[in-house]
Amino acid sequence: MPSAVSAALAPFGGVVSFTVAGYSTATGTTMTIARSSNGISGSYINIYSGNPLALFIDVGDGLPTSLLSGSTYYWNFSDPSGTVSVGPITPTGNLQYSDDNLTAIILRCLQAGIDNQVLPNGIKRATVMQDMPLNGFPELPLITLTAKLEEQENIGIGQQIPEPIQIQNQIWTQACLSRKLWQVSVLCSDTQTRDYYKRLSVLIFQTMLPNVLQSLGQNVSHKYMINVGQTVEDLKQKIPGFYFADVMLELTGNFTTNVQLSYPKVTGALIGITATGSGISVATSGNSITVSAFASGYASGASGNINQFYG
Repeated sequence: MPSAVSAALAPFGGVVSFTVAGYSTATGTTMTIARSSNGISGSYINIYSGNPLALFIDVGDGLPTSLLSGSTYYWNFSDPSGTVSVGPITPTGNLQYSDDNLTAIILRCLQAGIDNQVLPNGIKRATVMQDMPLNGFPELPLITLTAKLEEQENIGIGQQIPEPIQIQNQIWTQACLSRKLWQVSVLCSDTQTRDYYKRLSVLIFQTMLPNVLQSLGQNVSHKYMINVGQTVEDLKQKIPGFYFADVMLELTGNFTTNVQLSYPKVTGALIGITATGSGISVATSGNSITVSAFASGYASGASGNINQFYG
């Protein structure tokens, strides 16, 4: 039988992965995995039968959905030599999203730069808003800001693997560089105003980098691109013709993800460990467990810390 089975619950809930340690495959050996949602002594349904596995991920095998967050489950890992039981685990998880607010920061910088600018003669002050309005067409000149693209650039080696100390502290940090792209759309009724605001938008972006974004760790690299053009009045005369400039602002910065592991860990003696068959024994002492199996093809004297068994 497996010398030890550790269980890890995905932070978002509903999925549990199992690592089977100290297992070497013997010819003709069959492993079965069964799951119960009716207590450790309740009825079990088989969810796997076949060659021995070093890793098994239960995404709700045999169920119409993933594992239910309101249910408590037990698993039996069995072979002809014995059974290791794991549980109880309640697959409850929650991901809390926290916005980096960069779009709001850039929008406010654009608004402040344009509202406080001393305009040259013949240039009307533009209205600045996030995205285009869904109904109606505001008075020109109009400037809109839209977050267009976010792309992961680089991550450190091993950044997406939670360390034991992170698991113990119930927090998992993934640091990476990410590239973001914003589109500043300048809509005007004449080319002079369009050209003025396209340059002013770039100037505001360049000056906010050292004064605002760099202090937030969001200025690893940056660049801008400008596309200009015009549209004509539509046939139904609902939208007037205008001149436009699309200013693409690209920024690469440190976009760190923190995952709060709020689910409990199984500590102390792992509940439900059983052993059957000849030459198999299980011993627990405090936070440690030793499972010994002397059947042919299996490791003997395997041991580990129960704090590694978390769910």
